[in-house]
Amino acid sequence: MRYLDKETFAENPGNVTISNKKYYKIKKLLSLNFNDSIYFYKQKKKLNEFMKFGDTQPAIVYSISPLLIAAYSDEMDAVLMLKFPEELAKQYKLTVGTRIVTSNVYVHKNQFGISEDIFIGENYLNRYRDFIPIVALFLSRNESFLKNQTNLFNESTWQVVKEKASEYTKKHPDLYRNGFFYLLK
Repeated sequence: MRYLDKETFAENPGNVTISNKKYYKIKKLLSLNFNDSIYFYKQKKKLNEFMKFGDTQPAIVYSISPLLIAAYSDEMDAVLMLKFPEELAKQYKLTVGTRIVTSNVYVHKNQFGISEDIFIGENYLNRYRDFIPIVALFLSRNESFLKNQTNLFNESTWQVVKEKASEYTKKHPDLYRNGFFYLLK
């Protein structure tokens, strides 16, 4: 079964796959109950497709305690603030400003409006209402490849991400999504 729209494609597909070892470490880190674990396991095939074919986009570590990552979408000209367990900052030696990439999957606009935690920018392309940014570093074995993917973006793009993250947290200091929301019910 294919989960993504066959009529769309990413300009820079993620081209990474799940590491089973990392996937199960995340499950343990999330301390899921039995029912949530079943849902978690069912998401693996979908997540693998999202990471392989999703759109590679820039993200920065905004804060370590709590661990907040600002994930950017050029489609929406906006960031989402994602909160992760702080243990991941230690495990991956993340510091404020660390550049990483996400594999973004988009949700069509249809009858719903823009998600409440996305504040679109002036370059919004008006095609989607939400996006799912997957921090591939936490789930893929291809860490050196992912580090090199940060070179897809020029300095002005990284500056935009940094400015949008700062603006986001000033206006909405307590607004963020669970970084693994796509794996949870």
